[in-house]
Amino acid sequence: MSRDNQVIYFRLDCGGVIGFGHLSRCLSIAGQFKENGFQVSFIIRKRPSLKNFTSPFPIIWLDEIQDAPSQEVSSWINQSESSEALEVKKLNLANGIIFVDHYGLNEEWCKSLKASGQYLVKMRDYGKEDYGCDLIVDYRYSDSVQGPKVLSGLKYIPLNHEIRKHTPKRQASSEINSVGVYIGGVGVESYKRLLKILGNVPGVSKASIEWIVPNENYQRELQNEVTSLAVSFLLPRADLFEFYLQSDLFIGASGVSFFERAYLGVPQLNFIVADNQKSFAEVLTKLDLMCLLGEIKEDSMETLTKKMTFFLGDFEKVATAAQKGRELIGADGAANICRDIICTRRATCTQ
Repeated sequence: MSRDNQVIYFRLDCGGVIGFGHLSRCLSIAGQFKENGFQVSFIIRKRPSLKNFTSPFPIIWLDEIQDAPSQEVSSWINQSESSEALEVKKLNLANGIIFVDHYGLNEEWCKSLKASGQYLVKMRDYGKEDYGCDLIVDYRYSDSVQGPKVLSGLKYIPLNHEIRKHTPKRQASSEINSVGVYIGGVGVESYKRLLKILGNVPGVSKASIEWIVPNENYQRELQNEVTSLAVSFLLPRADLFEFYLQSDLFIGASGVSFFERAYLGVPQLNFIVADNQKSFAEVLTKLDLMCLLGEIKEDSMETLTKKMTFFLGDFEKVATAAQKGRELIGADGAANICRDIICTRRATCTQ
């Protein structure tokens, strides 16, 4: 592979109901490519919720659309895959690697860009499709699921490198004084339901709550719903690992973030709904690294209260959580992804 081809573009979207999980894991991978001498750029569609967005890497902005109105992935690009592919082709990108981490861009999009001379890599944590790309990264599956086009298994979980530098110091507590909440890009009504539930959960209603929300619209709407809780609504931030460690209990969702919290040994409750999240969540629950909840419903208070007490006052359980997390998720996933993409593209790496 010549130096001229040492360029990689990350195609993803973020903000609003899409959340920032795709961005977080791509930033970790991008950092590894930069260390390996690659020119790195991000291709992101402009949205109102990203007006104050900054990135450590250059961004190529696609034409602006309104924030996705729902979690239906077809609304994330607001056009056909072929139209979106044509828009990207008009950017006249240098031939290199396109790493796509986007639920709304699949086989048609990948085949179109691949035909233009790009090497297509797809992050797959949703479904089992081939996507018509050159290589798939799928950290959901065990190492037994292999193939010439798939990088699979826990060794490919792209955790933030800052988290890997941090040595967590957890202490058991019989009280919950601080609660962190970050449930990703679900609709604002789910946020409101959870806010109402927390206001009635013993042990949480008197705690200090810091809650990350997707954008300023969520901030305004939720602030109007607050009655007795001591809660601060914050916008997404880069140092999430510090945010996690400040919490006696964390209430979250899925994606790379719950692996990061497991690695740090943070007691966590997670609302898991999508099928692509359940298998790993069940593994972490069996290891006492988290408790698995279902959807955020009006009647979730009893379940949340019961699960919350699971982590309280058990020193041994809390003290061993970080060790278990590091044993399960010990590999440098971002570095492994970078290395094996480069090797596979060169077709000189022996597996």
